[in-house]
Amino acid sequence: YFLAKGFTYGAKLRWMTRKYLEERMPSICEADKETILEACANACRDEDIRLFPSRYGNPDHHLLDCRKGRTLLSKKMTCEGWFEDIALLSAAQEKDVRENSFVIPEADYNSIDDWEHFVLAIDASGRAFLFGRDDTKVPPCIRNPKMHQMTALDIAMDWKSLRSVSTGLDSRMCFYDWKNDQPIHELLFPKVVNGKVSDCFGALDASFEMEKMVVGSNTGHLYVMDLATAKPVLALHGHKSMIRRVKASWSQNLAASASMDCHLNHYDLRNGKAIWKLPHNERCDAMDVDFDRRLALCASKDDPIKLWDLKMGRCIKEFAIPGHWPNWINVNWETSVACTGADDNKVKLWDLETGEVSQSLDCQHHLTQSLDVDWDN
Repeated sequence: YFLAKGFTYGAKLRWMTRKYLEERMPSICEADKETILEACANACRDEDIRLFPSRYGNPDHHLLDCRKGRTLLSKKMTCEGWFEDIALLSAAQEKDVRENSFVIPEADYNSIDDWEHFVLAIDASGRAFLFGRDDTKVPPCIRNPKMHQMTALDIAMDWKSLRSVSTGLDSRMCFYDWKNDQPIHELLFPKVVNGKVSDCFGALDASFEMEKMVVGSNTGHLYVMDLATAKPVLALHGHKSMIRRVKASWSQNLAASASMDCHLNHYDLRNGKAIWKLPHNERCDAMDVDFDRRLALCASKDDPIKLWDLKMGRCIKEFAIPGHWPNWINVNWETSVACTGADDNKVKLWDLETGEVSQSLDCQHHLTQSLDVDWDN
């Protein structure tokens, strides 16, 4: 049980067991108590125990085959009996884990100027992580601010100045200075544009060199924003639901967006008008665009992936990859190779000419929500 709670090193396991023995089993003699404590301290040294969930799956599944096991699971679900006692005992330890699990060692925190390359990630809880990148398998985390109070939706980073802009379901847009580890601006959706408290910004595409950004919203509207002033300068209307992906070409004043309203829209940023509204049968979840070639690849749920000619506004090819419905698309337009990540544990590389899959990579996780590809290397 302690292992399942995440107490996966000896000191914590020994401490929790001692507390339980003192509270619930005071009649055990000191010699037996020390034997039990020693066993708990050494349990995590056994790889079969320490890595049990990843090797054998959820331990609870192994209890379903016997009557007593199912009874135990029932008590666990309702927090009865022994589990109620353990919940009370582990509360202080869990509080300690919550408060200290994101503390960065001072040496790592102060090393931000020592790194030339970084990796940025943001999770479903709204916390972002900045890692220094080198040849080691596990580079240190040097920043981990809580940028949003709810699920983060998108983030863009200026690697030269180490500043970012992100959006989340908490209706906030956060402009962040990673070097000084503090927010620059925080914008609330209802105060920036007319909207409800529950409305939020979504997918974004930012150019920090041009100081411009286009960002979607759950209302279906797109907003062109000035990054220097953090204010919207143009609203683009056209979608009726949440915008999942957006991309812009500032040199050509063009933008494209994919939405849950089953449309891929193509916009002229000079006048804010929609050039094309291209229909799909299901919600659009993934998109990549080559504005020079005027081509867009867009994927929707339970529907073929479509290649669009943005000059003529027509679908020129459809691709079906059974069981693979992409959440993200990244295309090498020079070589006509697409890389897609989906909910099927797989990242696939496939040919835009033939639709044939050349590589299928098992990501060892349930779904791929986003990805990036270094096509040069």
